[in-house]
Amino acid sequence: MLPESSGKRLELLKEVLPNAKVVAVLWNRFNEASDLIFHQSELASKRIGLELKDFGISRAEEIKSAITSTAQSRDAAIMVIDDPLIASYRNEIVALARQSAFPIFSLYSEYVMAGGLLSYGPNLLAIYKRGATYVDRILKGVKPGDLPVEQPVEFKLVINLKTAKALGIEVPGTVLARADEVID
Repeated sequence: MLPESSGKRLELLKEVLPNAKVVAVLWNRFNEASDLIFHQSELASKRIGLELKDFGISRAEEIKSAITSTAQSRDAAIMVIDDPLIASYRNEIVALARQSAFPIFSLYSEYVMAGGLLSYGPNLLAIYKRGATYVDRILKGVKPGDLPVEQPVEFKLVINLKTAKALGIEVPGTVLARADEVID
């Protein structure tokens, strides 16, 4: 469901930044799941009326130049597709985006907690709790192959109003009303 939620994240981005035309996407080229999410985002962006700029990186050293290029081209925002490489540089990504006055949209709320603008994605706490029930069943003798594969069912919208104010962005009330968490 993560690729499908990318379209929803782009719709939210367009609601918050209605004049946005171009969005930079920061992602790890060597992660197949990130590749799938990027390509699903491209399909959704056409429907929404956004152009995505591919800032796929191959190594961590490229993060700074990707964000600098985004600032120079005056894109509307940065959408981050998380994976372990990208997530390990979360604080640096947020700091660079803040210096360039760019809002960050992401899958996980950790970016919003660190100073990003908005996240929409699966509720990790719910996933971890559900995972614990699987571990419990396995420890009680159920074969892992006998357990069904599940998709996340709880999604969470988190907005950082402090970041919005610092960037001069007015978050519409319709978006705020849907938020599961708002950081003031």
